Amino acid sequence: MEKTRIKAFLKNNKMLLGKEFELTDRKSGESNHNFIIKSRGEKYVLRVSKNVSRRSRLQEEGKALEFLEENGVKEIPEKEWFGETEIGAVLIETYVGNEDLEKGDFTDEELRKSAKLLAEIHLTPIKKYNNFFNTEKEDKASLREIYATEYKKWSERPYREYLEIAEETDERVEKAYEKQEQLFEDVPDIKVSQRPVHGDLGFNVRRSGEKIFFVDWEYFTAGYPGHDIVYFFEHEGLSMGQRELFLEEYRKHRELGEEFEENRERYRKFLAFNDAVWAVKRIERGVGDEKKMRGIFEDRIGQLEDLHGGLSG
Repeated sequence: MEKTRIKAFLKNNKMLLGKEFELTDRKSGESNHNFIIKSRGEKYVLRVSKNVSRRSRLQEEGKALEFLEENGVKEIPEKEWFGETEIGAVLIETYVGNEDLEKGDFTDEELRKSAKLLAEIHLTPIKKYNNFFNTEKEDKASLREIYATEYKKWSERPYREYLEIAEETDERVEKAYEKQEQLFEDVPDIKVSQRPVHGDLGFNVRRSGEKIFFVDWEYFTAGYPGHDIVYFFEHEGLSMGQRELFLEEYRKHRELGEEFEENRERYRKFLAFNDAVWAVKRIERGVGDEKKMRGIFEDRIGQLEDLHGGLSG
């Protein structure tokens, strides 16, 4: 979406950020266009969905920010306004952080702050989530059911799409999917805690001075907290030492169930497969930097080779 359309929208809706504003930057994420705006001595992020079918995501993000603020979580953006407009669904929120944390760029202190913040979010009782969102999530849920209802489709659907668009499929992807199917079969039917979770904590951590913030809350939900942690580990590419430091700090504020250690390896396999299919689909469709996508694909296939002990048979 062009800056001119955003400027016109803000001029026509002066009550949002005032008459005087400066549009300083534009970034396109996977799902949204993000515009950085200065107004009234403050900075804001204006988010517009790229796809009509995903409009509800921004509304859900706005509700998530309201819920977290109501429950005293401070290191997050604050919702300013949400509405369905002539340019689509628009969410305006306060800007946090002066720069993104780059892969492998975490200091030990930043990891500890990230762990403390995530534990704080995961400590929020499920009852508060249910009351705010008018749901009936249980305090404990079956891990097998979580994988079956929330994760299996995340692997199956993109894999089927890949088979449809690829002129010649990579047999390593097909073998990895067979392993993925077995992974779901082997998930134990045990009860695990459900709590509010970020749901997409990869590359969504920001630094501002001495503070750490979490942003992009459109996948916020109630789920298994252990998966938030592993998602963060994998997508930020943390070293084993960094992971253990994070867990040491996290456990000072919130306990992890006994199942976490076994399940973290299972979830790593799930994530590696999904990332591999995501990258290879983009290669097939000619979306994004092919060299970068090829690098991600080969890296994740290599992970799957290691995690599964090979993709033969």
